[in-house]
Amino acid sequence: MKKLYILISLGCFIFNNGYASNTSLVFQSEESPSVQEMLFNMTLAQKVGQLLMVGVKDKHLTPETQKLVKDLKLGGVIFYSHNVTHPLQVKEFVLDLQQISRLEHQTPLFIAVDQEGGSVARIRKNTQILPSAMAIGATRSPQFAFMAGKMTALDLSAMGINMNLAPVLDINTNEENSVIGIRSFGESPELVSQLGMWYIEGLQSQGVVATAKHFPGHGDTIQDSHYTVPVLQKNLEDLEKFHLIPFRRAIENGLDAIMTAHISVPGLDPSGIPATFSYNLLTNIIRNRMNFEGVIITDDLEMKSIQNDYGIGEAALKAILAGADMVMVSWTKNKKYEVFKTLLEAVKTGKLSEQRLNQSVKRILKLKLKRGIFEPHRGPALAETLGNTLHKNLAQKIADHAVTVVTNEGGIFPLQEEDTRRVLLITPLDNFYRDFKFFYERTGLQLMPARPTLSQIESTVSEITQRKERYDLFIFGVTHPSQLDIINQLSQTIEKPIAVISFGSPYFLRKLKHVSAYVCSYGMEKELIHATAQVLSGILRPYGTLPVSLNKDVVLVEKKETSTISRK
Repeated sequence: MKKLYILISLGCFIFNNGYASNTSLVFQSEESPSVQEMLFNMTLAQKVGQLLMVGVKDKHLTPETQKLVKDLKLGGVIFYSHNVTHPLQVKEFVLDLQQISRLEHQTPLFIAVDQEGGSVARIRKNTQILPSAMAIGATRSPQFAFMAGKMTALDLSAMGINMNLAPVLDINTNEENSVIGIRSFGESPELVSQLGMWYIEGLQSQGVVATAKHFPGHGDTIQDSHYTVPVLQKNLEDLEKFHLIPFRRAIENGLDAIMTAHISVPGLDPSGIPATFSYNLLTNIIRNRMNFEGVIITDDLEMKSIQNDYGIGEAALKAILAGADMVMVSWTKNKKYEVFKTLLEAVKTGKLSEQRLNQSVKRILKLKLKRGIFEPHRGPALAETLGNTLHKNLAQKIADHAVTVVTNEGGIFPLQEEDTRRVLLITPLDNFYRDFKFFYERTGLQLMPARPTLSQIESTVSEITQRKERYDLFIFGVTHPSQLDIINQLSQTIEKPIAVISFGSPYFLRKLKHVSAYVCSYGMEKELIHATAQVLSGILRPYGTLPVSLNKDVVLVEKKETSTISRK
């Protein structure tokens, strides 16, 4: 497949911000040492260390972390929320880590983070969090996907972070999936492929490594691989016709890295082992069948799905032998050392050949050269990116085009200024109430617990029932499935219209007995809340289109070329 140049040639289409937008920015200079030269000069321990991606403690370089980098000759460090106070602190921490790595081993680190957008963003303070992948999916816009990747990369690069563990290329087809959900662009292989490719292009255009996850696809599972090993009951033909399509398209368009999932696919590996340990999946399929030449990194090996059945050293060796290039060990100090010692001993004893070790180290070094990680920090200044109006505008534009009116029986919405209906808004989101009341003053508030217990459900139903005569319309702004019991109980006793706004999964509709209107917002970011309030009050047209099927007997709202929701 041809490289994706078409959209970029439009010249940043919506946001002309003056930043470089070179496709898949490559920094390797004439003076850069060759991979072969670097490999020749590395000790065996340094080679093994390149295979490790580890988490660290604290928010600054401590003696313990310095010793970790020195002892294990690390290839990469992953940041979590506990490592973050604010962007300047992150940048200083990164610079200190890179300095110690260069001094000790002459090899810089991958500095990785999960900055997907929506609910999964480790760096939140003083940065612009973009809406979720599914919100972008609802816009159907490759432009938004590209700019989301690009703007995210600019923020990360300004902090010195050179690898984003995103995007999620899982195709979400299971409504019970608790770990993917709105982190996915949608349920269609074509939609996920298209938007995923453009998001990757946006990241890599600014020199940030894109990491597609979770191979071979976590979207049709029910269990959470943080706790157990989910099973995907698909054969190779099924996977190639569906779940592998986004990964294949991304590979064809120059994807840098892939993260494996700790899921079992018995149709491809009858042993039932997690994909992370499967030679058939990682080598025969990713390497040989899909021709991927980039870096394969595991998901965290300290997840219970792995730790329940395998020792950490055993797990790391199995992953490398299967075809992974880097193993992630995020939390426990002793386990990081155990992995390093296990892999080093495996090479010395011949369990892991040095030839196989060199293959992975070459891929890692090649990618670090490709993305300029050996060069002095070239990212934009923090002041140029963080809090930038263009980033805020992008977040709001995505939100404005994402909000989806799924059903609107009797033309409940919009609620406009001349309307006389009295509304009770039931939600745990007080900012949703403030935004909505700004546009529609005849609104009362009933705060609802974010995750109500049975007794809280009972008391909330009772409180709303006591107030029902004072209102003509009941609008629920829901964020968690436990809140749906409140709606279902009230729908049996309140003979007035009930509308539901989902700030979480669009699949909530399937669990509701009856509602008169249903709107999907795909997340709780302030931009999505603001856009939702504007749609409900008729200020903004609902542009969004469902990126998943709800398979429920409802009359879907037709999209019309009007500025607001049309009344019937």
